[in-house]
Amino acid sequence: MRWLAVTFTAAALLFLGDQPAGKLPDPGFSFPGLDKLAHALGYGVLGAVTAWAARSASWTRALLVGVAAGLLVGALDEWNQQFSPGRSADAWDLLADVVGSAAGALVFRWRRPRS
Repeated sequence: MRWLAVTFTAAALLFLGDQPAGKLPDPGFSFPGLDKLAHALGYGVLGAVTAWAARSASWTRALLVGVAAGLLVGALDEWNQQFSPGRSADAWDLLADVVGSAAGALVFRWRRPRS
C-alpha cells in the first residue's frame, strides 16, 4: 500500500506536468516564484510519501529517498514538458522539485513518532 501511494503521487505530478500551458488551474493571484513554490509543495508530498514507504528510520535515509524521488520524477516531468504545447523544461523547476521532496522527506522523518 505504501508504494502504491508513492506511485499515485508521482502519477498525479506527472499528469499535472503534462498539461498544456493555459490548462493548469489558475489560483486567481500571482507573485514572483509562485510556480517554484507550487513545485516544492507538490514534490514535498512526494518526498514525505516516499520516506514513509521506505520506512525511513534515519535522517540520512529520509533525505536520500526524498532527493531520489524528486530527482527521478522531476527529471522525467521536465523532460516530458518539452513535448507539451506551450511548456518547456526548466532546471529551476527541477531544483524546486528536489528541494521540495527532500524537505518533505525530512519533515516526515521529524514528525514520525519515535518507537
